[in-house]
Amino acid sequence: AIERSSAASPITVGTMLSTAVATTQALLDLIKTLGQDRTVPVESSSSLAREVEGRSSKKGTKTVLGKPPLVLVAPKAQLKPLNKLTNPMVVSPVQLLHAMGKATSSTNTGFAGLSSLWALVRYLSAFAGGAGQLTVSKDARDLAFHQKTLFSEQLGLGLTWLLTEEHYRTLYGQSTVVRIADAERSIKARLLQHPALNRDVLVSRLGGVMPDGIAFTLDSKSPPANLRALESKGCHTSAVKVQPREMLKALADARVQVHSLQVGGTTLDGWMACAVVAESAAKWPGVVHVPKNGVALYALDPPTDSGDAPSGGDEGRAWQRPGGAWSVGDRTSFARTLDDVSRSSLLAYAGFTEEAERLAPRTAPPHEVLDIPGITGAATRPDDRTAGTLYEGTEVEFRLAPDIALRLFFGLDHDVRVALAEGDGVDATRAFRRRRGVTDEAYVPEAASDTDFEQVRSIGSDGTVFDVRVDAPREVLENARRGLPDEPPTASEDQQHD
Repeated sequence: AIERSSAASPITVGTMLSTAVATTQALLDLIKTLGQDRTVPVESSSSLAREVEGRSSKKGTKTVLGKPPLVLVAPKAQLKPLNKLTNPMVVSPVQLLHAMGKATSSTNTGFAGLSSLWALVRYLSAFAGGAGQLTVSKDARDLAFHQKTLFSEQLGLGLTWLLTEEHYRTLYGQSTVVRIADAERSIKARLLQHPALNRDVLVSRLGGVMPDGIAFTLDSKSPPANLRALESKGCHTSAVKVQPREMLKALADARVQVHSLQVGGTTLDGWMACAVVAESAAKWPGVVHVPKNGVALYALDPPTDSGDAPSGGDEGRAWQRPGGAWSVGDRTSFARTLDDVSRSSLLAYAGFTEEAERLAPRTAPPHEVLDIPGITGAATRPDDRTAGTLYEGTEVEFRLAPDIALRLFFGLDHDVRVALAEGDGVDATRAFRRRRGVTDEAYVPEAASDTDFEQVRSIGSDGTVFDVRVDAPREVLENARRGLPDEPPTASEDQQHD
C-alpha cells in the first residue's frame, strides 16, 4: 500500500508507515506471548477429594410424570488423587489454543471449517505476556460474566486434554499413542452403526448428562485400550484463602458426568478436572501462590464403583432410574467406534471434512463444506526443523490492512493424514515422532532478516499443527522488530492499565 502511494505527500506516507508498524508491533507482541512457556499449578490431593465429597451427601426423591421415580443417591466410593501427576504443568498459550481447537473440532455442520475454530480465534489475545504462571489478559478480564463462564469452560477443556495426553504417556510410556474421542459423537456413531445392539440407548436422550470425552491408548496390533471418561469444568472465583466453592461444586457435578457411561456392563473409569481463574491473588490450600488473574487446575480420579448415574440435580448428586447410565453392550466394537471418531476429529480439525465424514456417520444429511474465497483455503506448511516433513490443512486469513495479515493454519502431517483416513494411523504417528525427536513442541521459529513474516507454532504428538503467522512488508517488519521490546509486558505491568 505504501509503494502504491507514490503520489501521496511525505506526511501521508510517513503516517501510513507509522500506523502499519504499530499494528505489526502489536501482532509480533502477540506472537511472542503465544510462544512463551508458562506454568499451571495442579492440585490433586486427598484433602481436595474430601471437600468435593462433602458436596455429595444428601438424598431425596423426585417423581416425573409418566416415568419411573427418580432417586437422588450419593456416590459410594471415595474420590482419589491422580497418581504420578506432573506438577506444575508447563504449557504455552499456543499449545492451549491448539488443544481447544482439537477438542472442539466437529463435522456435524457444514460450517465446520470455521465454526470449530471459534475458540482459537476468539481467545488469541486471552493470555497475558511474561514469564511464570499462566495469567489471563485484560481482554479476557473485560469479558461479560456469562462470557467469562464460557471462556473458563473452554480453558478447562484445553487444559484437561493436555493433562490427559501427558499423564497417559507418564503411565503407559512416552511412545504411547494417545487419542481422545468426543463422548457424545461416539454414542451417536455407535447408534447409527449398530442400532439393533443399542435399544437401551435412546437417541432422544443425547445431550443429557454425559462426559466430555473418552481417552484411550492405541496400538496397531490390538484394539483401543485403557479407556477413561473425561469431564472438564471451568470457573472464575474471588476466593483467596479457602477452596473456591465454584470449583468444589463443579467437580461434584463432574463426578456424576464422568461415570454416566457404562461399556460392556462396567462403568468406565475416568478423570475429572476444573480450571480456575483467580480474580485476586490467592493462596488456596494445596496450591502454591496464584497471582491475580492466574490459572490453576484441580483434578481427581473418581473410583468406578461410586454408583454415579446421569444427574437431574446439582452438587454431584445423581438422579438415578433403574439402569439409568448410558449403556453400550459390546466393549470391543465400541472401542473401534472411539478410534473412528478420534481419527475423524483430527481430520476435521485440519479441514479435511469429507474424509472425516466417512469415518464418523452423521445424524443428519451432510451440508456442503463452507468455503469463503479469500478467508479460508487449502494450504501447506513445511516443518522448519525436520527436512521432508510437510503439513497439509486449512488456512484462515484476517486482513488487518492492505499488506498486513494474520494467518491461522491448522493442519496434519501429510503421512499421518493419509494413514488416519485409511487406518488407525499408529505407525505413521510413531514415525512422525521419530522424525521430529520430540512429543509436543511450541516455539517461535527464527526469522531471517529478509523474510516478510513471523510465526509461532504448536506441534502435537499426534501429527497436528497450529500455526499463527503475521505477514507484512519487509520494511514494516524491520521497523516493528527494532521497536519491539525483548519481552512482552508482564502480567503485573498489564494490570496497571486496568
